[in-house]
Amino acid sequence: MIKSPNKMSAEQRMLDGNALANQADLMKEQTRSRNAVGDAVVGGLEKVGKAIVDKRQNEKEEVAQAKKDGQELATTVLDAGGGLGNNHYDAFSTAVKMLGEQNNQFELDGDKEGVAKNGTRMKELKVLTEQIKEFRLNVAKTFDTVSVDGKEMPNFTQNLSASDQNLFKAVMDPDTPVKIEDVDGKWVQSMQYEGKWYTKQELSDKLEDCKEDVVSINQVQKLRDVVMNQALSDVAVSSGDKKYGGFDYEANQLQVNKILKTANLVSLINDDMLGTASNFKQDMFEYPAINELTYKDIGLGTAPNPYDTDGDGRLSVEEAKKMSQEDKEKIIDALTNRDNDFFKEDVTRGLMSKYITNHLQKQYNNKAGYGNAFKEASQYGNASNEDILANAGVKL
Repeated sequence: MIKSPNKMSAEQRMLDGNALANQADLMKEQTRSRNAVGDAVVGGLEKVGKAIVDKRQNEKEEVAQAKKDGQELATTVLDAGGGLGNNHYDAFSTAVKMLGEQNNQFELDGDKEGVAKNGTRMKELKVLTEQIKEFRLNVAKTFDTVSVDGKEMPNFTQNLSASDQNLFKAVMDPDTPVKIEDVDGKWVQSMQYEGKWYTKQELSDKLEDCKEDVVSINQVQKLRDVVMNQALSDVAVSSGDKKYGGFDYEANQLQVNKILKTANLVSLINDDMLGTASNFKQDMFEYPAINELTYKDIGLGTAPNPYDTDGDGRLSVEEAKKMSQEDKEKIIDALTNRDNDFFKEDVTRGLMSKYITNHLQKQYNNKAGYGNAFKEASQYGNASNEDILANAGVKL
């Protein structure tokens, strides 16, 4: 097939058609967006030992600076509606050029199937631009407390490291290196940060892990409200020494476990899920469930152990009080940091289950004004604990 010099080439037609239609999505960021970026703050929480204690103040400053820089850049991205910058424009242009060259050859060869396939692949590029824009908006809204439409958005978890905040800041930075690749017939967008390439899917998964889990936190607090209301009801039907009700530990822990099964554990470790201005990480040494931990589980199993005063190999609240701050930091890191070699999600989830249930029990007893009263079966009849919660307006 000989092409007429007066006709547009296949590549030109593609660029003039679908590719040009994409340029609104590939808008360049204004110059002020570059000025809003600032220098990346390299940091992150030290994992173990004295370094954690010594660098804590520096980390707080780094986290605060990373958050400030991210919020400034988030405003720019939100104002632009997630519009993509020069880095994405260049990456997509490379992919479009490749398709154009392929299409020229397909037309020369009379390969109609190849031409049709490339048309589909061009449409897939357009879909990818929309997905990237939406992801950038999602990141920006997470940095920003209030979204562009005025609705409250989930924010980052407390104690998120400066390094992780800077990683998400790089998602919004128009100077961040970006590439679009054909991987097994699918377009994959990747971003480079501190020498490592991250795919959009990897970043999306990490973003969800770093968001405050407002759904699970609300469920925990609703369960707490149900328990406190039940305490008032039990008091109302009690008389003299006859105490009705009482806190059903097993039933409430069952409900807690249902919440934790699908919860973002990282959020519940770091965020104030109980409304006490504290969190699981800060309260770890203050409740009896820590007695179930062995020193081996948390990386302190080497003998002789100066803290294991009773020789049972288990950590107790009393023994924890005698620990140095740096050893406490080792334990906290082992139980709350996914990157720690000793971190076991099921162990941390089990401790958190008892932590929440113990808090519920305390709230019940405080509200009822008495300790562990027995549960009067006739008060509830044959209703299950789930039915009781459902009647109180809690759906888990």
